Amino acid sequence: MRRFPFSLTAAEGRFAEGSTFLFGVIASTLGLALTPLLLVICGLFTLYRMFVKKRLQKVPGYMGMMDGSDAYWATEQIYARSIINILLMVDFSKLAKEGLKPIEVMRETMKRVVEKASFKLKCKKRLSKFGYYYMEKCNIVMNENVRHIEPELRGKSDLEKFASEIANEPIIGDSLWEVLVGREEVCGSYPVFIRVHHSLGDGYALVRLFLDHMSDKETRVHKFVRADSVIQRLVNGEYNKKAVQVTSSILNRIFTYIYTSIVLAEQLLAPPDRNSLHNRIYLSGKKVCRFMEIDLELLKEVRRSLNVRFTDVLLTALSNSLEGCFVKWGETVEQMQILITARLPASDQPEELTNLFTVGMLELPITGNDKMKTVHLLQERLEKLPDLYVNYWLLRVAFTIFPATFISKYIVSTQSTLSISNVPGPKEYIKIRGSRVTDMAFFLPNRDTTGVGISFLSYADRFSIGISVDDSLLSCPSQADEILEGIVQSIGQMHSSHVRNPSKTE
Repeated sequence: MRRFPFSLTAAEGRFAEGSTFLFGVIASTLGLALTPLLLVICGLFTLYRMFVKKRLQKVPGYMGMMDGSDAYWATEQIYARSIINILLMVDFSKLAKEGLKPIEVMRETMKRVVEKASFKLKCKKRLSKFGYYYMEKCNIVMNENVRHIEPELRGKSDLEKFASEIANEPIIGDSLWEVLVGREEVCGSYPVFIRVHHSLGDGYALVRLFLDHMSDKETRVHKFVRADSVIQRLVNGEYNKKAVQVTSSILNRIFTYIYTSIVLAEQLLAPPDRNSLHNRIYLSGKKVCRFMEIDLELLKEVRRSLNVRFTDVLLTALSNSLEGCFVKWGETVEQMQILITARLPASDQPEELTNLFTVGMLELPITGNDKMKTVHLLQERLEKLPDLYVNYWLLRVAFTIFPATFISKYIVSTQSTLSISNVPGPKEYIKIRGSRVTDMAFFLPNRDTTGVGISFLSYADRFSIGISVDDSLLSCPSQADEILEGIVQSIGQMHSSHVRNPSKTE
């Protein structure tokens, strides 16, 4: 297919490229030939959806149909619920001394969030008998949605154990969110778990909206890392001529459609990974969650020294960690397919809860030399390929037109071992009711047969790395620690090898 190892000879490379071209011609030809039939099918389901919408509008509490990526995440299995678990460590010590309980502070805070933020926070998802998901208004009871963490937590290991226990648990009352607050301090701060259903929005939108409305005024929007650059905003903004916008939009849709058949065929025909972290038809639903934090400046120094991107450093560190782990576990794994989530340019309403994510599949090298260069080239190639836009289009269109319960049976990811998400958080420490949020981390939900999730989150001068692994993929929970520790150790080794030590330059 398109993706072939970098160790190919020139002749093998030309043969692979020729095969890829022939495959592309065949796939695109078949796709174009089937276009009339697909248009008829899409038209029929569009009419059916309009009929369903009319029927649902008569349902008490109806707040709108879920479409696109929202509907994609609404379809879930009991062993892989679409729930993002965000951990905040908040220093409520000053308020506690004043007699205020952290649980009451969080209830007041979340009441403000629900009142001022998206209407979605006042809804729960429902599945209609017609196969489409929709939102239904529900009464939010703060004492239920914001409640205490029952187990006594004494240290980081207790936090990780609790995170593992709740990672795949359903949210109370079919709601789309809940907040769990610790009764006592853990490592100097109170733990606060914000559990949010992914159908509300992607990681960036969730972190930004919740913290923007939860945090004090002086620590709000302007202190968040922007997802798009100034140049992107100018290009996408009001300075574009209408004719250019329309023309480029039409051409983009045409090329996206042509490439759709190629991308779909490749993804369907790609063989699944074969390793101990991807050897189950069904996951167990029991999770093992771990997290670690490092100094963000450490990463920045490595990036600047090597003149690469953050993701180059992170993926190389992940590769080095997995290589060491597989050797220790007695396996030989040369490469691994990973799902990389990317967020398309932000909407005109930055505070809106949206799912603007798309995914691309990247073959991460586990063995070999000069991994950093290989990873860099692989990412550059992925950016140039249409996969990201095709997958985004499929999520937006397919899960809008077709019943989610129907289309979810055919759009299933079975090839990749793990998924990765890198979310930029606030650039400075934020406060909730004058109490500093000292640390932050989050854990990804699993999907289909992909039972490993790696999350990266930058916050102020900290950088957190979280891992969520389905228990059935591990011989013992400590294997999750080994992967996480290997990533941190690899970053440290890069820093020692490539960053000049100022103390030695006198």
